[in-house]
Amino acid sequence: MRAGGGRRARHLHPDGHGDVHGRRGPTLTGTLNASGQACVTTSAIPVGTHTVTATYNGNGNVAGSSDTDSVTVGQGASTTSVTVSPAAPVCGESITICAQVTVSPPSTCTPTGTVTFVISGGPTLTGTLNASGQACVTTSALTAGSHTVTATYGGSTNIASSTGTASITVGQGVSGISASISPSPSVCGEPVTICADVSVAPPSTCIPTGNVTFAVSGGPTLTGTLDATGQACVTTSAIPVGTHSVTITYPGDGDVLGSTTTLP
Repeated sequence: MRAGGGRRARHLHPDGHGDVHGRRGPTLTGTLNASGQACVTTSAIPVGTHTVTATYNGNGNVAGSSDTDSVTVGQGASTTSVTVSPAAPVCGESITICAQVTVSPPSTCTPTGTVTFVISGGPTLTGTLNASGQACVTTSALTAGSHTVTATYGGSTNIASSTGTASITVGQGVSGISASISPSPSVCGEPVTICADVSVAPPSTCIPTGNVTFAVSGGPTLTGTLDATGQACVTTSAIPVGTHSVTITYPGDGDVLGSTTTLP
């Protein structure tokens, strides 16, 4: 007998009851109808091949009898869909990736277990399914660019595995520059230090890297390298007498957009 709702029919004498026993499944009792048939229905048979023994206990006029058959219950089929939030993240922003595992009818089993999220150019993460069949993970480790996330549900005893994919496009963080000049004012030939602090606007948490160019009108053009805090400083004593502007340019890097400012 195949898994078609766990129904087992027996044609017996139309008087009395028939018991149906399934190995590793329930024991059920059905009442014979006028044609000598008793039917039961169950959805409690686990995955696998089971023996069903139907026993008629007999009555005062008819002796009891029994017969056996088998029922094979297969795994439910699953599908996995993937969602990403926020839809347009920027570098270093916290991103939540969720996988929803759905079981296809006629199976009514609940998916259990874990989902593995493999992100191209990023980390591999694992989430556990909740009671509604959803698993979520969070990461802020994605650099700017296009990424593909592949979510794989490994399946369980009752539910087959499945895979879903989604795309994530991470934008560059937006930078801004604040600057200082010391000493100000200065005198001819005095060393002057110009510092630029490059910051990145939330929600990005990426650190700007690379060089900053300091162009002094009527004076030198200098280059400084950003340190781990996002600051670059240069010092010069080659600025002639007079009033000068300083144009500071950060060209950006792969994760942070460039920016510029002019002093004063």
